[in-house]
Amino acid sequence: MSMLHLASASYFPSSQPKIIHTHDVPYIQKCKSYQSRHHRVTLLYDELKTSIFRVRGGGNSQKPSMPPLAFASSMSFLAGYSDVICFQKFQCYTSMMTGNLIMLSISLAEGNWIEAVRKSSLIISFFIGACISRSFELLCKDKQNSTMETRSKIHLKRIAPIVFVLFSMYDCVTTTQEWAKYTLALAYGMVYSAANQALGATITQLMTGHITKLGFAVSDRFIGRQKRWNPGSLMSLCIVSSFVVGAVAGLQPLLSSFGNGDSVFTIIGLLYATLLLIY
Repeated sequence: MSMLHLASASYFPSSQPKIIHTHDVPYIQKCKSYQSRHHRVTLLYDELKTSIFRVRGGGNSQKPSMPPLAFASSMSFLAGYSDVICFQKFQCYTSMMTGNLIMLSISLAEGNWIEAVRKSSLIISFFIGACISRSFELLCKDKQNSTMETRSKIHLKRIAPIVFVLFSMYDCVTTTQEWAKYTLALAYGMVYSAANQALGATITQLMTGHITKLGFAVSDRFIGRQKRWNPGSLMSLCIVSSFVVGAVAGLQPLLSSFGNGDSVFTIIGLLYATLLLIY
């Protein structure tokens, strides 16, 4: 239709109205630029929607599960709070093995073999917890759908009561017993190996990787060719922020006194079990 208008305009210039040049090169470039911006906005929206919401299974009738962003942020908050409480009680970490590895290395260098055995026992307990969690995941197979995502959902429900019992055991026994904190390391190993696997290998209790990702994301956003945030930047930002808030909460007068109570780990275990059940 536009070609006919152009042809008629060339032969009868006086009888035709003014033609809008919809096929001019500047207009085409403007449309392409608009489409490119619209495409980038659509990709950003899809990425944000994927980070915040997840649908169980397929089909339109499925109900959305707990948002992965909320689940990861909650687990990170509890990790920061637990690290502060455990360090105040035991002078070591029960959910972060990097610190225990450093202390183990220092004990070995100083020849403090008793302390080295203690730190090794914490690391081994966390390791066993991760093995148990992974074994549950591999053994939990749905008869109708044996995909990894389904197995991950099922095994979270299976280990939730075990995690609660392990955390409660510390408050039920005499807290001066040395072995009691190893049950906590075992429970933390189960919790975070299960949660991280359910989030697609997103680690929620260690911050170095997320800070590195955020550094890359800032550079790619302002210097990179596409001028856009990297996928997962929002998740890393929320995890780091939640960890800091949790650590600060563990040092506040009201919450730190709660952490020194007789049932603190029972309540923490209840929170962990609840998150595993509803995710």
